[in-house]
Amino acid sequence: MGTNGGGVFKSANAGGSWGAVNTGLTNASVTALAIDPQTPTTLYAGTDGGGVFKSTNAGGGWSAVNTGLTSPYVITLAIDQQTPATLYVGTNGGGLFKSTNGGGSWSAFNAGLNYPSVGSVAIDSLMPTTLYATTDRIFKSTNGGGSWSAGRVSLAYYHPGHLAIDPLMPTTLYAGTDSGVAKSIDGGGSWSLVGGGGWVIALAIDPRMPTTLYAGTRFGGGVSKSTDGGLSWSKVLANHSVYSLAIDPRMSTTVYAGTTDPLERATGVFKSTDGGLSWSAFNTGLTNLGVLSLAIDPQRPATLYAGTGAGVFVFNGGNPLPTLR
Repeated sequence: MGTNGGGVFKSANAGGSWGAVNTGLTNASVTALAIDPQTPTTLYAGTDGGGVFKSTNAGGGWSAVNTGLTSPYVITLAIDQQTPATLYVGTNGGGLFKSTNGGGSWSAFNAGLNYPSVGSVAIDSLMPTTLYATTDRIFKSTNGGGSWSAGRVSLAYYHPGHLAIDPLMPTTLYAGTDSGVAKSIDGGGSWSLVGGGGWVIALAIDPRMPTTLYAGTRFGGGVSKSTDGGLSWSKVLANHSVYSLAIDPRMSTTVYAGTTDPLERATGVFKSTDGGLSWSAFNTGLTNLGVLSLAIDPQRPATLYAGTGAGVFVFNGGNPLPTLR
């Protein structure tokens, strides 16, 4: 488990309480999580310095799966929803890696990518050989990562980060940037800034109503929400640095936000059950409040995982804070 209570925490009661699930996880700074949609007891954790770890028993135990992974600094993980044995890892320093055997081995897939750090990977759920990756710009592959090309508008100046794809209309995409949210309606061919405010590093799309999306920002920018595909935005959670977002796939008015910033009055996981109108902290048992990644079991949405980072963070004793509005 690493220092300062980092690693992976699990909740089986929708965030009501958390327990550490770190056996075998030798690197505590968990930057990315991915769950097998068909077998949700299988999950993957990307770490900052330890590569990728895999659990086949819902986090009960972990083992490193790094054969062929030449960079241990994982920024992002993406899993093919149709063929979950296929995964992609974006790293800092090694570019993009792909596994077709559930993490058993990895190969670099960087042809056409121009930068060694990949901050986000998104897979077209209807055509999973089509995927997108961010470096200093946004790239697209139509052959499962075999080769990559950049869109007509690179957004290089805006430092693109997290990507999200409309599940019903996958030619519509969103990207978090240091100037807000960018949107493409032509499969990444061109992009335009649509708002959201601040440096957006987390995005989540309502799976039932994809014109509704949430944007999490750094430097205390909180969470903004749009209900019209990014045309207009409203602030729904203020004064927190939000590094991860997750939406309950069955009850999409339930939203989780993972926050981290040692200077804030509270960090950890915040939960809303009314589509972001109000939020409460849900941190009982969460001994490290620097939450970098969140993942929800798609078959049992009351079960969710929080990946945390080592460091000095405020701990409030597990007592829920007053509701924020």
